[in-house]
Amino acid sequence: MGRFVISAGLLLWMGVQSQAQDSNLKVLVFTYTPSGESAHPEPKAEGKKAMEAAAKDMKWDVFHTADPAYFTDANLAPYDVIFLNNMCCKDGVMPQAGRAAFEKAIKNGAGYVASHATAAVTNYVPNWSFLTAINGNGKYGSHGDKMQGVMRIDDQTHYLTEGMGANFQVGNNEWYRFPMAFPANLKVHLLASVAKGSAGIGTTLSDDIPVSWCHYYESSRAFYTSLGHFGNLFTDPKLKQHIFRAIEWAGGRGPQTGECGEPIGASTALSSIDKTNRNLEERFFSFQTTTSNEIRGTTLEPGFFRLELFDSKGAKIAQKSLWGARAFSLGVQKPGTYLVRAFAGESMFTRSISIL
Repeated sequence: MGRFVISAGLLLWMGVQSQAQDSNLKVLVFTYTPSGESAHPEPKAEGKKAMEAAAKDMKWDVFHTADPAYFTDANLAPYDVIFLNNMCCKDGVMPQAGRAAFEKAIKNGAGYVASHATAAVTNYVPNWSFLTAINGNGKYGSHGDKMQGVMRIDDQTHYLTEGMGANFQVGNNEWYRFPMAFPANLKVHLLASVAKGSAGIGTTLSDDIPVSWCHYYESSRAFYTSLGHFGNLFTDPKLKQHIFRAIEWAGGRGPQTGECGEPIGASTALSSIDKTNRNLEERFFSFQTTTSNEIRGTTLEPGFFRLELFDSKGAKIAQKSLWGARAFSLGVQKPGTYLVRAFAGESMFTRSISIL
């Protein structure tokens, strides 16, 4: 693992966002259920409409599919976020090859967002332990009738819940109950819940019902919400903000602050991270120093590459996906120590960089 210093004189913060973050966020939306698209048709239809609008308004590249055969290494590699919108429920929801491709994409840094019925997969397909873990082990137990409910915002200052207030009236939902506590090792951060004894949802409930949460898993930012039985997840302005901000956050966009598990790299000094394939950098990457507030380089061989830039606290501030041999640039925001993490296939190396 190398270390080099870019001397840029007096680098002033000018609010320059990275070129990586100026590129469109690439989002895959997966909606397959073995019983057919008749399951949860409203949130799928409203979700597609809202996501297509976001593609224009928020600089997203969105692709929708209900085909599990689409989950291959090559197809998933370009995506920044994989959104499982009511993926459900039986074992046939994803073949083994698709599961392997999904898990590889997550381990390579793709963000994870899932809504409503996706949690039921963890119950109906208990042998898919990876999905259970990335979902925060919010293993589905049961649900009551479809009805309105008041959602308590447990973290009112987080980017994902900002502006929702202390309590939020949800027009309608099928409220999931989760019998298992979040495992301590996953460091799940609860964002919203329904208080025990909530009228209509279950007056005999002895525990609160978690609704939305986030955490870090493998190399992924992961978010789940049990909202989304109806289309209001995408039509109610505040609920739509909740899910859209989750997509942005999972993709490394927007503020990367606030509690949500252990930030990537925060538990160890940047210079001590050494998962490096020492031949990888020389074979696939060439970095050049510059005199401006950016890191420039070139990929040297055909193939797919993912580059991620982290600050000294381990927060990801930029990412870029590249196909083929081409030049790249990662912008930095201010002087400091940064970490570049690069993936080529299943290999990964890290490089510590100081900007003076």
